[in-house]
Amino acid sequence: MELIESVTRYGTVVRGGEPSLVKMDDGTVEARRAVSCLVAPEPGDRVLLVTGPDGDIFTLAVLERPGGRPLTIPLGAEATLSGGAITLKGEKLSLEGKEGEGTFGTFALAVSRLSLVCGVVDAIVKGVNMVADRLVQRSRESLTTVEGHHQVEAGSVTLKAEGILDLSGADAQLTATEVARIDGEQIHIG
Repeated sequence: MELIESVTRYGTVVRGGEPSLVKMDDGTVEARRAVSCLVAPEPGDRVLLVTGPDGDIFTLAVLERPGGRPLTIPLGAEATLSGGAITLKGEKLSLEGKEGEGTFGTFALAVSRLSLVCGVVDAIVKGVNMVADRLVQRSRESLTTVEGHHQVEAGSVTLKAEGILDLSGADAQLTATEVARIDGEQIHIG
């Protein structure tokens, strides 16, 4: 079995990017980031390099980053994280992309406040169960279509229209246990 010799050395990054430029005691070299080196080298980082027998130089690891600067983990075109349970924690979590997709058996989200800003919401659901102390909706136009039965139960109901209020149906019934009142400048029946 033939042994392949390689040389490992330390250096300091003077230029980031791919390949990065690394300064060592005997000069500077260009080094490509090894796939196993998750953190992208940046200027000022202390790194571990390996030189193979063919002369290719790779950054194996970012050993130290002065000043507590943020880390960047470039994963290439596609990447997968897999495991029994994966947890992301941080003071602030941001997700950004051209498209997003998720598939879950169940999904639970617990937040103290949720703000949602989007162009269009399309939702297809089998059922919606919602409990709220207060529900406020505002829109320029609203259209509700119910194929079956529509029922509202409330302590009191107020319907106000600046223009026409139209209630129509094949049959109509108004029932009051105490007082039924119709008030208007004109009342037309029939």
